[in-house]
Amino acid sequence: MVILILEGLPGSGKTSTIKYLSKKLHNPYVGELNDNNWRTLNPEGVNGRDIKYFLKNDIRKYSMALQLSKYNPLVFVDRGSLSTWAYYCCQGNRKKIKMAKENHELIRDKYQDNIIYIYIKINSKLSSIRKKKKKDNNDLWCFKKNLVKTEKFYNKRLLNKENVVEIFGNKPLKDIQKELEYLLKPLTN
Repeated sequence: MVILILEGLPGSGKTSTIKYLSKKLHNPYVGELNDNNWRTLNPEGVNGRDIKYFLKNDIRKYSMALQLSKYNPLVFVDRGSLSTWAYYCCQGNRKKIKMAKENHELIRDKYQDNIIYIYIKINSKLSSIRKKKKKDNNDLWCFKKNLVKTEKFYNKRLLNKENVVEIFGNKPLKDIQKELEYLLKPLTN
């Protein structure tokens, strides 16, 4: 049983890659946000929710992945609890950062033997270009300083780690998807 968590900046191709790999390798995926009935939600539809909502969502995602892994050799997860922690680091609220970090550590400790991170690494400049977001004070990802901060956050926690596969995302999405398909094919048997 392996839970593959795709991480990376907005615009790195995580969601598109998960959908592609799930279909191509015949393994399920857990979306970025999910309701209690395991339905994937649109991230824009949950703006303004309290941090507790997102912390519970992270716990639900890992629980869903664990359930799905009973019947599948691989389960893909679109963003893990590390992303929630990164998001609240951009917000700058110490209490929320602490809550998100503790939630991540709790999940990591419980599932660490089953998790492999796939870090699709792009820089903050490319993330800005790909997302083409207009300034919106409610969207932390439209500010370059937050993308730079998040890039540093991910690099510190994901680069050169034993359970991380690093993919350079500064190439066409189809190339990223084919590279991961090739790397993961042996795990599907």
